[in-house]
Amino acid sequence: MTNPPIPGWTAQEQDAQFMLPGAFASKASKFERSIRRRNWFEFGAGSIVIAVFATVAWLTADIASTVMMAAWIAIMIGVFVVMINLARFGSNLQRLPELDCRTHLRGQLARQSTALKSVWLWYLGPLVPGITLLHIARVYEFSAKMGLLDAIIYVTPSALFTVVIFAAVHWLNLRGAARLDAEIDALDQLGQF
Repeated sequence: MTNPPIPGWTAQEQDAQFMLPGAFASKASKFERSIRRRNWFEFGAGSIVIAVFATVAWLTADIASTVMMAAWIAIMIGVFVVMINLARFGSNLQRLPELDCRTHLRGQLARQSTALKSVWLWYLGPLVPGITLLHIARVYEFSAKMGLLDAIIYVTPSALFTVVIFAAVHWLNLRGAARLDAEIDALDQLGQF
């Protein structure tokens, strides 16, 4: 800081900085916009997935096996549950007039960090039954043509790919939570005098 407002304020700390008025509010607003954009994207993608699976289920109702129909329905239900959970766990905190901007931003960061750390429970978990049933249905349908063992071998790579995708989503969310935790620590350091 080159020109401190009152000489001596920065005598102890050479890297002391003052926050501009509204800096916390601006950071909170930017973070809230990114959460809102992410949620709208997720809701849009979820709506498309539900519409596609409903259309496929309706168009193939006569030729698809009961297990395959159950898998499509389970996936649609799972996506719907994910969308509800996103609204419950991943939405913005309501701004309260009694909270200062720093406290609100810290609460917002903590809420999103907690949501990212528990993504297995509320985001990936509801999809597991439907996707598992889908792989079982594929084995069932292919086993009629090629035998059970060959069907299992045929479906295994796509099942493993699904596991890898789920693990990657979980890992990316944990990385995001670690970044948010670092921001929380930085905010906590600013709050200590």
